[in-house]
Amino acid sequence: MSRPCEQLDAFADGELDPVQADAFRGHLAHCPDCPGGLRELLALQARVRSLPPQQLILPGRSVGRPRRWWALAPVLALLALALFWTRVGPSPEPVQVAGLTRAVEGRLSHPLLAAHRPYDAARSGTSQSAPLPLGALARLEAQGDSHGVADAYLDRGELGQAEAFLRGLPDTADVRSDRAALALAQGEAAAALKWAEAALAQTAQHPAARWNRALALGQLGLTQLAARELRSVETLGEPGWAQEAKLRAAALEEAQQQQRTGWERLRAAGEAMVAGGPVLDAEAAAHHPGLARLYWYDALRTAADPARLDALRPLAVALDGRSGGEVLQRLLAQVTPSPSLAADYLRLTRRETPAPDPQALLAAATRAGRTELALGVMLLSGAATAQPQRYQALAAASGDPWFLLLAEQTLARAQAAAGDLPRAEETLGRLLERCPLRGLEYRCGLAAIQLAQLRVSAHRLDDAAPLIDQGEAFARAAGDWGLGLQLLALRAEAARLGDALSVAAATLQEHQLRSPEGCATQRYLHLSLATIYFQQGRAEAARAELVATPDCGEPLPVQGALLLGDLQRFGAHAAEEARARTALEARLPAATAGEALLLQTVLGRLELATGNPAGADRLREVIARQGVEGPDAARARGYAFSSLAMEAAAGGRFEQVVILLAAEQDVAAPSSCAVAVAVDDERRLFAVLDARGGAQGLLQRAEPGAWQTPVAVPEALLGHLEDCAQVAVLARPPVQGAARLLPAKWAWSFGVGGTRKPPVGPERRVIVTDVQPPVSLGLRALAPFRGDPQGARLLRGAAATPEAVLAAARSATELQLHVHGRVGGAVSGAAHLVLSPDPEGAFALGAEAIRSVRLEGAPTVVLAACDSGQVAAYLHRAWGLPQAFREAGARAVFAARGALPDASSAAFFDGVLGRIRAGEAPARALRDERVAWLDRGADWVSDVVLFE
Repeated sequence: MSRPCEQLDAFADGELDPVQADAFRGHLAHCPDCPGGLRELLALQARVRSLPPQQLILPGRSVGRPRRWWALAPVLALLALALFWTRVGPSPEPVQVAGLTRAVEGRLSHPLLAAHRPYDAARSGTSQSAPLPLGALARLEAQGDSHGVADAYLDRGELGQAEAFLRGLPDTADVRSDRAALALAQGEAAAALKWAEAALAQTAQHPAARWNRALALGQLGLTQLAARELRSVETLGEPGWAQEAKLRAAALEEAQQQQRTGWERLRAAGEAMVAGGPVLDAEAAAHHPGLARLYWYDALRTAADPARLDALRPLAVALDGRSGGEVLQRLLAQVTPSPSLAADYLRLTRRETPAPDPQALLAAATRAGRTELALGVMLLSGAATAQPQRYQALAAASGDPWFLLLAEQTLARAQAAAGDLPRAEETLGRLLERCPLRGLEYRCGLAAIQLAQLRVSAHRLDDAAPLIDQGEAFARAAGDWGLGLQLLALRAEAARLGDALSVAAATLQEHQLRSPEGCATQRYLHLSLATIYFQQGRAEAARAELVATPDCGEPLPVQGALLLGDLQRFGAHAAEEARARTALEARLPAATAGEALLLQTVLGRLELATGNPAGADRLREVIARQGVEGPDAARARGYAFSSLAMEAAAGGRFEQVVILLAAEQDVAAPSSCAVAVAVDDERRLFAVLDARGGAQGLLQRAEPGAWQTPVAVPEALLGHLEDCAQVAVLARPPVQGAARLLPAKWAWSFGVGGTRKPPVGPERRVIVTDVQPPVSLGLRALAPFRGDPQGARLLRGAAATPEAVLAAARSATELQLHVHGRVGGAVSGAAHLVLSPDPEGAFALGAEAIRSVRLEGAPTVVLAACDSGQVAAYLHRAWGLPQAFREAGARAVFAARGALPDASSAAFFDGVLGRIRAGEAPARALRDERVAWLDRGADWVSDVVLFE
């Protein structure tokens, strides 16, 4: 055995220090041998402890527990006899392992521990349960009841031992539910929810699984859903469990109802105050300071006379007391009320028809010196986003921190709308550095949500998670239920993108319970749930959500029609097909050219799914349509190519799959030594051309969410490529750019490559290094470039701005970028390069900027930056840095699909480039250098990919 396995006995004896014990627990999770050995060893120890002390007297040793299990050799024969007698003797007496209380909140499934006992929550952090009855454990083990042993350990909070036993048990509903209880005790609520729902998928009314699901939902903050699940447990009427479920559900319901009722009352009272009604009292300001301040500003703007200003003064004093200072009281003293301005602004807030002219109202407010009114008009009319600099100037003139924060948020919104997401992130990051601000938690919460949304949309989920948590803290401080709803939607999207589909679905269900009103909201929630259920492979659940999706007075959205069409692959329903066709045809007359192409594609997919061959002809027409550009047209063509490829694979026409994917990527179709890969929902296809041009392939039904999991060409097809010196990979998104598709010992690349032709004219090498990223990004400095530039131009330090790099790249024949890479920013989900900021603060080099230049030298490009090969997770188009460099004219692009070690990545790429300069083809150069580094244990080199 390896060295970690040799620590098994010391782990069981409790002789490892905490760090060693944690490391060994990690080893247990992956070792095929140790879990079984641990079970046997613990059973031996338990059995020995149950023997009378006189039977443990060893020659030359004192009475007591031996330190090492091999020291028990003198009693092993006796122990074996005892175990044998237990197995073959009379029926054992009932085993007692349950204590008076339980140490974990979760509910266990084993009959010996299923009865209700009070939960013992030890405030000291350690369980107060009685010691484990080791003799009883030994009898359970002797009876082969590993499930009982696992639950006995779990019941007393012995989580490591419980996990080791549970891992080796059959995958039953009881075991799944107990794994949920274990995950709860470990603080892993998302895993607990997944295990509990897996148990319920096997046994729909499993009481313990329902209990554990409720607790998991509560830990995730989904309190309404948790309460509903607990009520379902209560209805079962089980002694003890029903009563505890009732108490827990009532506590959750009461807390939620108080929060919601207080927020709704404040909103109603605030709107009445704006319209001239009673002014909010100080208690409202204390419980909901953000919303109260928001309504106070609007009430000030609609104040028509001095008496109304006097009425608003007590609330201003209360709000100032909350945030400190006298900002609102000073503002109140500066305002000269105007009945006409007040009336016009009130009509603007109510969106009355005919509405006042915002430009005229803004001009009048400016002439009257009413800065706070001008700020309100700009925000309501959208002018704040259209003219962020003007809004910032007005906010600065007000001197009010509320408006200063709002101006920064508005600027970030304008930057994001213009596509400058890195600058938007930087703006919001600076704003949040000033938070929390007492009394302004509402504004800080909105800023955290805004920045989290940017990062979620860019698939930077780890970066978004702390911001979502921060937003929830601000929402609680502000007492704002509405912020909580926004955060629920954000959490659901983050969970969906992170493949935590159980959490995503539950979060949307919680949103439904908290906001039952609003047709548009319910339509969004039902459609989103249908999409998630379809991703989970739950076709009937997706169907049910689509049936429940309201029309809201207009045709079903395209997303719903697309889902209805895809559901036909799981069983055709004429009514669903008719609903989808009606929705699509209703939208066609008013559709733009791009939208019309997308609608035609969805119709084509619908027809193919229902066995109508006309669908293929419709999809070919979409592909052939020229002159229509834009996002909808790109999606239409991408879905058309994917559907036709799947249809060809279903018919066994794998050579046609290769031709289709080559056509989509606008390259000549290879005649041999090629792989085509595509994933579309639950379908995954592979097509290969061997060295003689023969075609083989596989069309598989993949697991739910398979498009987000690593993909590799199946072993069954690799044999057809053995005779190939180099393999061209044609992959549809999101597989394009994935690492480790083929064995590391093979030469392969994305696209159709070959022997590298020498560049025209003199060689011009450019190396970008030692950049100075903005301090606000918190990036550590990379090691200085140590290689021999060999006549290359070094672009480094403050001079390595995006504009300077692009200018140097235009004529380069070789371009190396040794910089930081970050996912998200310039293009959602794709990576961008972090360079030194220019005078205006721009530091990110993204795909769109790269595509806008022409690389006249047709360079070989090395993106020596972490995650530089990460493409946007679109299912209709692969887009990222490598694709952009290829479109701009690069001959070959090397990128990474993971982290690169700063100390050695430059040397690795230097070796690859040296081979290329010597005349070796890029794919073979990468293969040869990769194999050499793998022999040295550098596994990270397998994440370097090549685009040609």
